[in-house]
Amino acid sequence: MWEAAAVGVASHLIIGLPWTMAFAYGFTLAAVSPAVLVPPMLILHKTEYGTAKGIPLTMIAASSFDDIVAITLYGVFITSAMSSAPRPLTDSQEEQESMGLKIGMNFVQIITGLVIGIALGYSMYFIRHTSNFVKFLVCIFVVIAVPVASELTTFHESKYVALVFFGWAAFRVWGHEKPDKELDSLWTILTPFLYATVGASIKFSEISGSMIGNAVAIILIGITLRWIGTFLACMERKFNNKERAFIAFGWIPKATV
Repeated sequence: MWEAAAVGVASHLIIGLPWTMAFAYGFTLAAVSPAVLVPPMLILHKTEYGTAKGIPLTMIAASSFDDIVAITLYGVFITSAMSSAPRPLTDSQEEQESMGLKIGMNFVQIITGLVIGIALGYSMYFIRHTSNFVKFLVCIFVVIAVPVASELTTFHESKYVALVFFGWAAFRVWGHEKPDKELDSLWTILTPFLYATVGASIKFSEISGSMIGNAVAIILIGITLRWIGTFLACMERKFNNKERAFIAFGWIPKATV
């Protein structure tokens, strides 16, 4: 929240984005990257480094819920921004009701995704005694089927929440008998394709030099507030300053991809 607010204010003042679009941008940057954070935290957990205070799992869990909040509020602000964009003259009351309905539907989609994700995850109880390879195949099927179903039903925001909570619930059911090694191997193979695709989609011809400087300044402002906010959030006695700083640095990676 600290980072999203800082980026929202900074992007409005520095590059002149409207307030609703500025905060939509803020919550885009506020999401922590599971792709960057989760693999090393799982390694630390396996080697029992920091597990006495629950640091690796705390970072994973908190970042997941942080992404849910960012997705939800991004949907609210981007809907508001699109609804208030210039358009032909319409009845103001109908326009207001339309925007309210769209924002309400965002929350409906988020709740729907949460319910579906938890239900699918806990349904994995029925295959808990199968091999890890079977569980791995089921996970792959779910992560493909859920986004497809979300797009077909136009519940676009549901897929992100559903997949996060599916993984959380499934791993709670499976405990130590989960296909983490198989999923880790697949992720290692797919990571270059993911980031290469993202990089290839950037149109450098449409980016001016001043835009890069302003963007870097906004990102640095957001990261600074993120670090300070995370450090302060970890002020409970069980953490020392080095551990607080470690958690703060761990939550810097962006999930913008």
